[in-house]
Amino acid sequence: MKARPACAACLLLRRAFELEHLRGGEAAGLSWFRSIIETAGLYFGPDIEVATLASMTFKRLKSLLKDDDPYREVKRRELDLAKETAERLRDIILKEADERARLAMALKVAAYATLAERGLNNFSMGYAAALKVVGGVDAMLSMLGVREGRMDADKVYEYLKRRSSATVYYLLGTVVELPFDIIALDVLRDVFAAYVVAVVRSGAYEDYVTAREAEEVGLEDHVDEVVETGSDAVTVTLEESSTLFASMASSDLVVVKGELQSLYMMNNPPGPPLLLLVSTRCPIAAAALGVREDTVNVLFVEQRRRRPSGQPG
Repeated sequence: MKARPACAACLLLRRAFELEHLRGGEAAGLSWFRSIIETAGLYFGPDIEVATLASMTFKRLKSLLKDDDPYREVKRRELDLAKETAERLRDIILKEADERARLAMALKVAAYATLAERGLNNFSMGYAAALKVVGGVDAMLSMLGVREGRMDADKVYEYLKRRSSATVYYLLGTVVELPFDIIALDVLRDVFAAYVVAVVRSGAYEDYVTAREAEEVGLEDHVDEVVETGSDAVTVTLEESSTLFASMASSDLVVVKGELQSLYMMNNPPGPPLLLLVSTRCPIAAAALGVREDTVNVLFVEQRRRRPSGQPG
């Protein structure tokens, strides 16, 4: 999705919040925020993707702080709590005998995980408590008090069941989501014998998963391959990860976590169907994705395959 004025304002507000917690002093904070505004001004225009604007302003923040991973300690706390919370759900989901139901639960949990408070606000203690109190997955999730939007798990099941040895690229989101994503990754491999490729960032963007966190949780034990984007952008972009983007085009399914990544992939479809696991807290994002605001969604979106450069449409 192309950035709008409200998108720029929202991103700048987030960077201001980060500076309040990470800067070295008030004077430096004001000066640094001015520099971030200038960076946003350089990139902001009718053709800029909101994901690109988010990535570039965070790159500027890192350079000002002289810290290549300002969320390092936050991510460690988030990951510890998320792993504890996910373990109970994992037992319930993987013991489900019905394959279709097992997939539906795994995808729903991975989508709901995008609701968790992120970044400097830490992982919501209420979210963690809700997921541990009652026995069933639906009962646990209903305690969060949010609306469900589209739930296309059945479409995903039917699509993958028609394919043998499907290749699935899974674009991981934040570290809070990672333990829940691992459940979905295990189900995809178990139910469909899919070749699963997990995609992580080479450098830090906010509290999103990088190669470092992937190694810490032993992600390689749950997928067939872990690949890096080669950049610190929020997602796989045509500009910074063109080779990986081309590899995704030859896969059978691309799973995408969160609003920013989903908006980019919807506007720049790699070719195969997309599975968007996303909560829509932003009304602009909800409209762009064709779902209701403040809902959790498992969206199966079939796209036209990208044509090689220069080939007529």
